[in-house]
Amino acid sequence: MCQENMMLSGTSLLNKMGISNNKLLFYIVSAFIFCITFFVYSGSLGFDYVSDDRINVLTNFYIRGFTLDNILWAFSSALGGHYQPFTWLSYMFDYSVWGLNSYGYRLGNIVLHCINAILFMCLVCLILIRFYSHIISVKKIMFASLIGTLFFSLHPLRVESVVWVTERRDVLSTFFLLISFIFYFHYKYSTVKKTIFTTRNNAYYFSFFFFLFSLLSKAWAITFPIVLVLVDLALDLKYPKKLTTRTVFNEVKDKIPFLICSVIFVSIGIFSAGSSGAMISWEKLTVLDRLLQATYGFNTYLLHTLYPVDLSPLYLLGDTNFLSTKYLVHFIVFLSIFITSFSFSKKFPWPLYLFLIYFVIISPVLGFAQSGPQMMADRYTYIALMPFSFALSWLVLNVLIKCDGQERKKNTLYLYGAMSIIALFIMSALINFTLKQIKIWENEEALWSHAYQLDKTNYMAINNRADYKSRERKYIESIQDYTLSLSLNSSDSYALNGRAASRIYIGDLDGALDDLNTALDILPTYVDAILNRGVVYNNQGEIELAKNDFEKVVELEPGNQKGNLYLGIACFLQGEFNKAIELFTKVYYLNSEYIDAIYYRGLSHAGLNNIHEAKNDFEYILNKSNQELTIYKNAENQLRLLDNG
Repeated sequence: MCQENMMLSGTSLLNKMGISNNKLLFYIVSAFIFCITFFVYSGSLGFDYVSDDRINVLTNFYIRGFTLDNILWAFSSALGGHYQPFTWLSYMFDYSVWGLNSYGYRLGNIVLHCINAILFMCLVCLILIRFYSHIISVKKIMFASLIGTLFFSLHPLRVESVVWVTERRDVLSTFFLLISFIFYFHYKYSTVKKTIFTTRNNAYYFSFFFFLFSLLSKAWAITFPIVLVLVDLALDLKYPKKLTTRTVFNEVKDKIPFLICSVIFVSIGIFSAGSSGAMISWEKLTVLDRLLQATYGFNTYLLHTLYPVDLSPLYLLGDTNFLSTKYLVHFIVFLSIFITSFSFSKKFPWPLYLFLIYFVIISPVLGFAQSGPQMMADRYTYIALMPFSFALSWLVLNVLIKCDGQERKKNTLYLYGAMSIIALFIMSALINFTLKQIKIWENEEALWSHAYQLDKTNYMAINNRADYKSRERKYIESIQDYTLSLSLNSSDSYALNGRAASRIYIGDLDGALDDLNTALDILPTYVDAILNRGVVYNNQGEIELAKNDFEKVVELEPGNQKGNLYLGIACFLQGEFNKAIELFTKVYYLNSEYIDAIYYRGLSHAGLNNIHEAKNDFEYILNKSNQELTIYKNAENQLRLLDNG
């Protein structure tokens, strides 16, 4: 119903602004945007899950259907440091339709991006019609809007947000945000007090609620109220007003509910990021470091917009020296941009507002509150660079206006032809770059190999590729990658643990034990390393040492499923059947899909001669597991032994 109201809002507002005679053209342009955008990104539909997709989708049991428990989890979880309940709900919908087939999840991302492109075109069109329809035709305004929209939708910087399943939050949040902006525009600038679908006041309420929905999908729209203030001040320049405190206050007062909402979600975001352990301390990254990092990101995103090559899925922060010449130069460039914009703001105010709006939108992800190992990320530009796409439409429109002023001159046709050729060339280049960028997301080996090729010091990219090879059971290749990573960062306990895990699989227990002891010397509370060392001890027959490590794991993380399971197995091997049953039951309550725990609980019951309970556990496995699985056959054999006495 809300989407229907939104479409009515856009159509009604367009009608009132003079587009009623061009409805068919509007629909054709919208269909063209949708089709070309879908076509460009459709090549990613068959790609594998990558990176955080495993945590967020593939192994996340909470997205498997619209149950009350799952919905409550969605609104209370901060998995991965993000509060995004609406995004979790969208995954639940996908699971209901597609199961775990990645095709459907990517299809959802692409369709949302295509719709976002149309919504962006509507917004650009509305603004330009509002201020230019009296001097140029609506058809030409739509053409200018089309150019800016295609620049937005087909740009390689969009790839990460669109083809990565985890970044559903980007496209979903932007979907609601653009609807909110359209309703706000109607509230603020429509000259019609009431239309067939809503009043101006209702448009304000719709704008607020869609803004809230955007924040519930991903809290990166927290600066939206400030952006609205800047947009209103910028649009007022068409009808010049003296910029006073009263003027600013008048623009701020109707944004107060939005601001309050933003403050709430800022608090939630800080708590979520802090609880995930992703926040980097101020001791490790100083105020000056963060400032220089921010100015570097501000400039680099602009450079990548103009020249989108060498885009990486991971721009590693690492131990970057921000006091080097490179970052100081970027700081000077950053200052120069704003000093120059301020200097010419009286005569040419638009550049200042353009850069201010861009800075406000992207400021939360420039590193002031650094979270995670990345210095910057292409996905951060999804909404941040929309102002420049709008500026491109505005520039094209002004060229068209000047061309219209030369209608009696013979070179008018040549000007239109030249513009069309330039636009076609730019769009073709963008599509080519985008198609190449999409290919690197085919699987994790391609993704992280690309990141490493761009930065030979990127040890995290090598670790990620090694993880992928380990999951694919390419253990020798995995060990080689972890070794390469350790040559770049010898104190990386993650790589040591990963190499040890692969060595366990190929039977190199002594090598694995050396790696794990080294990792634990570096980080004594590294739970995964303690767990793996327990596995090594268990495989070496050192049951007591293994048990000690598994107890330590459970002490550090009481809810660790593998820790409780392996501790239960160690207790079972030592004949402590009651303790083992208690631990296996705990694992079952932590994750009812963990049927290994039920199998070993059945064995423990059999050890205590609890025949009835043992049979129940083995029968449970026969009902829950595939007949081809080893555990099914083992449970069947155990049940036969019990039946035979």
